[in-house]
Amino acid sequence: MSITQVKSNLAKLLATENLTVEHSNVSTASFNVETRVLQLPVWENISNDVYDLLVGHEVGHALYTPSSYITKEVPQSFLNVVEDARIERKIKVQYPGITKSFYRGYTELNQQDFFEIAGEDLSEMNLIDRINLYFKLGIHDVKTIIPFSVEEQQFVDMTKVAETFDDVVSICKKILEYIESKSDKEESKSAQISDLIQEGLAAGEQIDVKASEDSETEEETEEETEDGEENDSDSGDSDWDSPTYEDDIDDELTSHTDDAWGKNTKTLVDCSAKEHIYLSPPSIDWSQQIESVSVFSENMDKNIEYIVDKYTGIYNVIEDWTNKFTAFKVENAKAVSFMVKEFEMKKQADEYNRAGVAKTGVLNTNKLFSYKWSEDIFKKNTVVPDGKNHGLIMYIDWSGSMADNMSGTIKQLINLIMFCKKVNIPFQVFAFSDSGSFDYKRTYHEPKVEGEIAISQRFRLIEMFNHKIRKSEFDKQLFRLWVLMNIIERRADSPFGNYGLGGTPLNDTILAATYVFSKFKKETGVDNVNTVFLTDGESNNMAYSKFCGEGEEKYISRQSCAFSSEYSVLCLKDPATGYNDVNINKSRGWQDSGMNITSSMIRYYKWMTGSNVVGFRLSQSYDIKHIIRAATSSGTHDYDYYKKLWKTSKSFVVDSLGYDELYVLSASSDFKGEQAVIEASHDDSKSKIRRQFKKYMKTKMMNKIILSKFVEQIA
Repeated sequence: MSITQVKSNLAKLLATENLTVEHSNVSTASFNVETRVLQLPVWENISNDVYDLLVGHEVGHALYTPSSYITKEVPQSFLNVVEDARIERKIKVQYPGITKSFYRGYTELNQQDFFEIAGEDLSEMNLIDRINLYFKLGIHDVKTIIPFSVEEQQFVDMTKVAETFDDVVSICKKILEYIESKSDKEESKSAQISDLIQEGLAAGEQIDVKASEDSETEEETEEETEDGEENDSDSGDSDWDSPTYEDDIDDELTSHTDDAWGKNTKTLVDCSAKEHIYLSPPSIDWSQQIESVSVFSENMDKNIEYIVDKYTGIYNVIEDWTNKFTAFKVENAKAVSFMVKEFEMKKQADEYNRAGVAKTGVLNTNKLFSYKWSEDIFKKNTVVPDGKNHGLIMYIDWSGSMADNMSGTIKQLINLIMFCKKVNIPFQVFAFSDSGSFDYKRTYHEPKVEGEIAISQRFRLIEMFNHKIRKSEFDKQLFRLWVLMNIIERRADSPFGNYGLGGTPLNDTILAATYVFSKFKKETGVDNVNTVFLTDGESNNMAYSKFCGEGEEKYISRQSCAFSSEYSVLCLKDPATGYNDVNINKSRGWQDSGMNITSSMIRYYKWMTGSNVVGFRLSQSYDIKHIIRAATSSGTHDYDYYKKLWKTSKSFVVDSLGYDELYVLSASSDFKGEQAVIEASHDDSKSKIRRQFKKYMKTKMMNKIILSKFVEQIA
């Protein structure tokens, strides 16, 4: 599994540090002090613990290590080791929860011999290597005993309490002085031995070769001569060189374990990783993209007036629509009342389950007789915790492909509105579209930063209904919706193309929904907001800005999100909140890619709002395959599971793709609002009549499926 799929809790904490973590196709980590962006490699085939360790380590450097990390005063290896110990201690103090990840991560990597110490005698290793191993392994694992002399232990103790980078440099200088002092003593001792050897050879004396491990015996020298090797004894010189400790000193100044760590961590990098493109939400005034319910009502009244004038003397279309609307309300009143009753029953059942019994402290005189064997002699009260109140925000796809489904959608919407009104649930209903009186040319809001998502200036939300509409206006507003449904259904001409069907800017809508949510919750004060998106297709493609050129030649280029996601990894980030999400593309084709992007938008919306998000997807048989394919890529069920459900019931529920629940429904006559009839005669068999009745009842339920599912969510 690619590490960019790992969702670390650490990322959520980084917002408090004004840091943004980005994975990119690089070999090593880097930190931009100005932008506060920590760029990390794309690691592969590593555990969550190792990922948290690596990220935590680099975050520690970003927070605590100065940009001028390199100094010539001490060896770089010393700085690396001591500074690692300091920043890792500080990051673990800042985020105690990551301590276990450091322990488990280092243990796992040591088992893979990342420090290349397998079979090594730790007591024979350099001081700086032992310090490195102590803070990365030995400090957590009592089995890994790192030996230190009394003199060496002082450097370990100083490293434990180092607070600043200056402390680190000071400790490194002291370690360097200690090693050089130790080397000087060894060199002086060696020089004395060498002098004795030289004097002894000049005098022709027998030298005790045991004084030096590097000395050769006279017998060995003679043997070498007999074997034909050259002997320059006649010149009075010997082939003994004075021992030098330059190589030994260089070895002491290098941390082999630090070098091994740097080398082996590069093997974790996915060199074939796709380019990571980081996108940020648009910084626009969303209020300018929303048409208020009062404007919608005013425009619809003008529409109705136009239709009345056009058909006067020919056909009283308004009267016809009014009669059908009245009949619809009468027909559905009982169904709505039934749902209200069911809602209240489920609500009461939930309250009963949450109820508890509390003692009052007041004696129950009827139980005083039992005081000798029972302490249960006090009066009790049944306490029912307050349930959380709910609100609803619904967004309806106002695209051209919805024309055949608009009748069923509006009818279900009217039922839902009547239900919310009866149970006093605050609500808002929006249509989302990119059509209307705006210039047809697709123009975008100017981005403020590179990588900002580009929103079309033609995008808008139309507020069609809300809970604040007065009682005297309630039925009038419902009728306006009914008229609009008929206009669309009959393809009737209207002077106001504002409500003509257009594209499907679903992703734009989800981004705008964060603004709507905050305003709605502030106004209503509800505990839980349920957000519903109803659509019959994938979202329009989105674009993002890319700055090209330099200086006066600089210009903004629009890049396709869908096209980019086929060849790159799209990552949605919000610097203002610290949100950082990676969209892993497992799709095949633009449709799957589009659903992936929508899933990312929904995850962002849920993270920003905490809302319960329900989706209704009206589908045809020809597009059901890619929906199932996308659902199985991140869900708990396989392809055959959904395929079977679709074959038998023409519907299924997806618990992935970002939604809490996504109801995939057939965009058939059942949903279009067409009323089924029982086609039976006295000659038909009982089984045939039974089948006809079941079909009829199924249709009735399908016509109210949105309402019933909503009741389940909030009860």
